Amino acid sequence: FIVFRRLQREAAQQYYEAHWIPEPQIYQMHRVCLKYTNKGKRTQITVALSNTKLYLFNNQGKNVTLPKEVIGTCQISAIKSIAAHSNCDTLLTIVGPSSLLGGTGKIDVDLILRFFNPEDAKWFFQELSRLYFNFHKQPPQKNV
Repeated sequence: FIVFRRLQREAAQQYYEAHWIPEPQIYQMHRVCLKYTNKGKRTQITVALSNTKLYLFNNQGKNVTLPKEVIGTCQISAIKSIAAHSNCDTLLTIVGPSSLLGGTGKIDVDLILRFFNPEDAKWFFQELSRLYFNFHKQPPQKNV
C-alpha cells in the first residue's frame, strides 16, 4: 500500500510539472474539492500547491479529476490568512488576492473550499500552512 501511494504521488508530480506547474516551481500536492461562491453556488475543482503558488483548476468533467484549465492562482506569500472551521472539519477559508478567483489581484477575497473528507482538509491545511510559514516565518492568521 505504501509503495502504491508513493508511485501515485510521483505520477501526479510528473503530470502537474509537465502540464501546469512551470520550472523552477516544485509540485507539493493536489486535492479535489468544492469551491463555494458568495451566493452559495458550488463547483468541483482541483487545488494544487507548488512550493511558491496555489493553483485552482476547472476539471475536465463532472466525475473526472484531471485539470482542464487554470481558473486562479496566487503566490503563497500573498495569502493573508488560512482558516480551518471548528464547526466543519472539511471546510477551509483562504483570504488572498482576487487573482485566486481569476481577478486582477488588487483586492482581497475569501476562497471557501470544502473537501470531501476531513483527512484531505487537514492535510491541505497543514501543507499550505507549512509553505506559508516558509515565506513569512510565522504561522498564518486563523480568523474563523
